Amino acid sequence: VGSRPFPYEGWGLTHSADGRFLIATNSSEYLITIDPATSSTVDEKPVTCLGHLVPGLNELELVPDFLGRGPAVVGNIINTRLVLAVDPTTARCLAVFRLAGADMEREQADERYGYHVANGIAFDQQSGNFFVTGKNWKGVYEVRLSADSGPQPGEALEALREHLATAGAPAYSHGGSS
Repeated sequence: VGSRPFPYEGWGLTHSADGRFLIATNSSEYLITIDPATSSTVDEKPVTCLGHLVPGLNELELVPDFLGRGPAVVGNIINTRLVLAVDPTTARCLAVFRLAGADMEREQADERYGYHVANGIAFDQQSGNFFVTGKNWKGVYEVRLSADSGPQPGEALEALREHLATAGAPAYSHGGSS
């Protein structure tokens, strides 16, 4: 056990799918790949979703096979109950889900100020479930995800669109779709 210099403000940290690198966030829109032996930056990719940059990805977790789509970095978006799954190779979003429901912590009016928001996620590889919690939440909740197969965009997707619009997330225009 030891310590190493870290050239960024630390928001989220996990490991790459092959275990060779660390993947970090620092409040910006970047997913940062770091060599743990040297603490040097190997790569930085902007996280994109719905054609926008997504800043504030926090509390990261690597899921080796996210809903049968391969590896994904999963993290909550700061000051929301939204959790984004991101392809670690491209930093494009694969999915979004919202931490809400009758069995979960009641939503509070002050969430947009950072209180009572999602702020903890862990993946149980054996069960395929997630354990989630948040700031000032009284519990940890076990949740199972499934793909939304309905013809209409889900509630989480609509909440993400609203968040990106109100947060002033800039459009991303670097080739391809996101």
